[in-house]
Amino acid sequence: MMRPPAASSPHQAGQKRFGFNHNFGYAGRQYHIQTEDSGLDRAHIYTQVFCGGTVIVSRKLVYDPDWPEVRARVRQMMKASHRAMVMALAAGELDSQIEERLGSVKVESRRRSNPRTSLVVPTRGRARSRPASDPAEAASEATPAAETPSDEIASFEFDTEQVDETLAALQDELESVMGVALVDSDSGMALCTLGSGIDFQLAAAGQAEVYAAQIEVMKALDLDATVEDLLVTLDQQFHLLRPVGQAVFLYVAIDRARGNLAMARLAMARAGARLEIDA
Repeated sequence: MMRPPAASSPHQAGQKRFGFNHNFGYAGRQYHIQTEDSGLDRAHIYTQVFCGGTVIVSRKLVYDPDWPEVRARVRQMMKASHRAMVMALAAGELDSQIEERLGSVKVESRRRSNPRTSLVVPTRGRARSRPASDPAEAASEATPAAETPSDEIASFEFDTEQVDETLAALQDELESVMGVALVDSDSGMALCTLGSGIDFQLAAAGQAEVYAAQIEVMKALDLDATVEDLLVTLDQQFHLLRPVGQAVFLYVAIDRARGNLAMARLAMARAGARLEIDA
């Protein structure tokens, strides 16, 4: 008996597998956070936290494959789910699940412990869409162990100690700075931050959209050019973005009354040149 052909899925041969992955050191252990789309034939998004071979937390989101612009809307759901899980781990909100599966959490060691962080980002186009406003909230339930991450997803690495030193030097050089950060340009997640004058997670997500919009405009105009920096001028603040390679950008918020924009741009250029991002 012949079987009908399988439904089209982003996981089939010849198509890139789309997902977000972060390796994150927390409380003396190394964790892997993974978010993947199962494909339109299954219409599930999985976000999971692993430590070694142990699943710490699993979250399953269900979506309607018949949604208009479904792929763009699923991408937004994935980014939101992944960001929320990383922030939950960093904030200690998963400690009870960690204790249940691995034993006690060393509270005194909660500061990020990995000297080098590996990030995995999708290799597909970096276009973004506005957040989806779904008529019904996506369902959430437990999910089985995750599939093995695809080799077709591009990765990059950065030295967290070097980034911390670079951000500190940038803050010292710019007396008017409210805060500085290194941001994952695809997920909009603030990877390393310094300063308390701004909500980095909210600001980084918004600035990533600004950066992505500029890239899309350049593509639409068929411009063969490279973004050196982007400036958002407010009545009381300057917000400056400086891409570092293709995967991340430096972000600084400056008090406009005390700041010098020309000096800030030069300082950002020097800081970007010092950073080593391994693609």
